[in-house]
Amino acid sequence: MIFCMPLSIVTADSSARTNPQIFADELARTLGKIATAAGAAFGLTSSGIVQKVGGLGFQVDTDTGNWTSEIYGIVDPGTSSERIKWLASNEMPAHSARDLYTNTGGSSGAVFTGSVGGLDADLVSYIRGDDSLEGAGFQERDSLIGAIVGSQPFLQRQVNNDWSRLSDEDGGDTYEGYVEDKEDKPSVLYAGSNAGVLHAFSAQSGEEMFGYVPRGVWDGLEDLADPDKPFRFTVDGEVVVTDAYDGTSWKTVLVGGLGAGGKAIYALDVSNPNTFNESEVMWEVTADDLASDPKAEPDDLGYTFAKPQVARLPNGDWAVVVGNGYGADDHQARLLVFDLFSGDVIGNIQAGTSGTEANPNGLSSPRVVRERPGETNDRWVYAGDLHGNLWRFDLSTIDSTTSISTPFFNGEKNGDRPITAQPQTSYPGATGFAVSFGTGKFFEADDSVVDDSTPDDYFFFVYDNDPAGSPPDLKLDDLADRSFTGATTGEQNEIEVGGTDRGWYVKFQDDGERLLSQPRVLPGGLGMVTYTTFVPSQDRCEPGRGQLALLAEHGKWPGCTRRRKPYGR
Repeated sequence: MIFCMPLSIVTADSSARTNPQIFADELARTLGKIATAAGAAFGLTSSGIVQKVGGLGFQVDTDTGNWTSEIYGIVDPGTSSERIKWLASNEMPAHSARDLYTNTGGSSGAVFTGSVGGLDADLVSYIRGDDSLEGAGFQERDSLIGAIVGSQPFLQRQVNNDWSRLSDEDGGDTYEGYVEDKEDKPSVLYAGSNAGVLHAFSAQSGEEMFGYVPRGVWDGLEDLADPDKPFRFTVDGEVVVTDAYDGTSWKTVLVGGLGAGGKAIYALDVSNPNTFNESEVMWEVTADDLASDPKAEPDDLGYTFAKPQVARLPNGDWAVVVGNGYGADDHQARLLVFDLFSGDVIGNIQAGTSGTEANPNGLSSPRVVRERPGETNDRWVYAGDLHGNLWRFDLSTIDSTTSISTPFFNGEKNGDRPITAQPQTSYPGATGFAVSFGTGKFFEADDSVVDDSTPDDYFFFVYDNDPAGSPPDLKLDDLADRSFTGATTGEQNEIEVGGTDRGWYVKFQDDGERLLSQPRVLPGGLGMVTYTTFVPSQDRCEPGRGQLALLAEHGKWPGCTRRRKPYGR
């Protein structure tokens, strides 16, 4: 059964797809979380309750008028007794007392203070929060928490990831003890803000425990401080936190990207968030750093908007798996695999050669999959690209730089419509996978215009009955048409898993309907997949007409005066 429900999100106008920074800015405005973006027409956006721990939930409000955010800790959210416990802006330490860190190259961590890394000392003090510099050549600020746009806050719960299933050699015998040690450690809410900082907030008190200023945003810090410069994206990417075994001991590792803020991936050891210091900055890799890596080049890494994926490879090594993103200088789509503990490039797999300067390509959010649910190693990766292809990668064959010329699904028959959302996978039988994905983008100016020339987008449900075999190069004609024909919003369809039927597709309505979020396969053997679509609004006072770009340019958008109050005010 498929359920379609249209909703709108915010996009930003485009200048030129061939300009990497403009390209990144456009995508960040669009590919930020739908819930955050949808309220921008009112000048203030709200994420809703993003995550919970115990009876405490968290909400983010972002004011696009001054490009700041507020984070609330809310007791008993959604009940009659809900109340605000803390506001993060009220719990920020004094600028001289903030524990801010950075990376000065490779695995070199440093305290972010003074003239670290050759940065101007006054600029560093300003980023730390010294308000005595404001108004004297430095931008005045309403808050030290910059706008949270593309960085969905991530809650580090001290949980059991069930790694005791591993062999003793791989750390299985010591994992339960590690979990017991974690019980006394705090839950932490991480949020990347466009004030140049990844913030680590105590979930219980809202106090900033520490912050990380990635080296990949250093070049943009002057723009943040310059009152004559427009809004600048910095730490705008998502993060993931997971336990992993380094061969000697267990660690809890945070991995993040910069979204539209830069071309970099970084990793932090957050095993002990109460005592985090510069020695626990594990590594940071920027596009320029790849010049010294034999398996990659600076041109290979673009702006990565998707949450990084941490995988345990078939050989037992731990790795970070990311699509190379959009705006890479070689214009191609690549899957990049980094060693989790060193940041060295393990794999760099180019997917096709269709990218050009005039029509650039890039790999979107990857989906890492295990052969079967109960296993401990990740082998397969599915990811779409901007040219409408879905690629399948084998993590057991990434010992050297390789390339793939044939996609799992070829988008040429459906007009090469881009895939920007993360695919979903499920296990329909004893072997193989069912892969759910859709097409659609919403970051260029023409994407918000719907007329007779607007291309059709699609949803696909495809069975991969032989992952270890050659990519089948499936096309639209190989699938059954299950497009809706009546007024109903749902339909039930069946495929013969393991049979000759490779799957089905639904063509979206001709009103610009498209997909930007991951489908969901319902648990419990229900045999259902759901997906959410959206249709761009043609009213500039409603979400979907490039409001964030207008706000950045004008501070408001003409003719629209509605404004929503933030949570609890």
